[in-house]
Amino acid sequence: MDQLVICLDVGGTFVKGTVYNNKNKPLLEGINYYPAHANKGKEEILENFFRIMSDLYQQVAINEKIVQTLMIAFPGPFDYEQGICLIQGLNKYESLYQTNIKHALRQRIKHSQELPTTTDFSISIFNDGTAFAFGEYASQSFAQKKGIYIAIGTGCGSTFIKNGEMIRGAYGIPRSGMIFNEPYKEGVIDDYLSARGLEQMIEQVIGEKLSPKTISDRAKRGDQAALAIFNQFGQRAAEILTPYARLFHPDEIVYGGQISKSFEFMETGILAVFTKENIQTTIRATKDTSKAVIQGLNTLKIKKAGL
Repeated sequence: MDQLVICLDVGGTFVKGTVYNNKNKPLLEGINYYPAHANKGKEEILENFFRIMSDLYQQVAINEKIVQTLMIAFPGPFDYEQGICLIQGLNKYESLYQTNIKHALRQRIKHSQELPTTTDFSISIFNDGTAFAFGEYASQSFAQKKGIYIAIGTGCGSTFIKNGEMIRGAYGIPRSGMIFNEPYKEGVIDDYLSARGLEQMIEQVIGEKLSPKTISDRAKRGDQAALAIFNQFGQRAAEILTPYARLFHPDEIVYGGQISKSFEFMETGILAVFTKENIQTTIRATKDTSKAVIQGLNTLKIKKAGL
């Protein structure tokens, strides 16, 4: 009987998912997108997660198949080891605050006939930024020995990888391995290297409250003010990473997340700072954040299995 791995990337708007077999081969063409219902009540959200898993399973359950592992990428704050959601004040998944997601999903699966599982069935939950990092690292066939991976969206996800392992508490990197909560200017990095950080910059420069997408559209049309904003935001992104890059000496720095879609307008600012600070590394943007997250979940599953 074929054993399956279901991978879910939980976002604020969509939950993305796919299925791998026990030979790490994807069984679906591309990634499936489902509405997240992130502002619904606790039971509705949990039921939605279960329905998504069930739908993914049904798509591949032509012959006898059974689910061995559920891998989930979830935004923080979150107790990933215990599986407890700690999100508050982010306008998404607040009804799941203090909910043990692992336990809740396991109970739903246990009392259902829709999702057959192995006796050693397991659920693992990872930070979405970490999953993104391992997906990008794997996409290079592990050619890069050291990399910094930054996902800029609602917040700033960050992961440092050396020889296939996440680095924590070394090279000036916090014990958590993530820099989002480190002091920067009048707050923390998450306040400045995120969608809301970009929105504040837009308002300061233009004097209006405009969305990053609106400014990105203007930049594509050659609007000088919009281009200047992204250049400045790129400089900020590089300034924040410079102390870590100076100690860590990454082979590559990769940007992902919603804001990275405007990387072409940020790149000049990033390079200007790194050149000034003599930071010699390759910089690039992901081709597809969601694809990288899903690939990262499968990579982390392989690592966990020791394969």
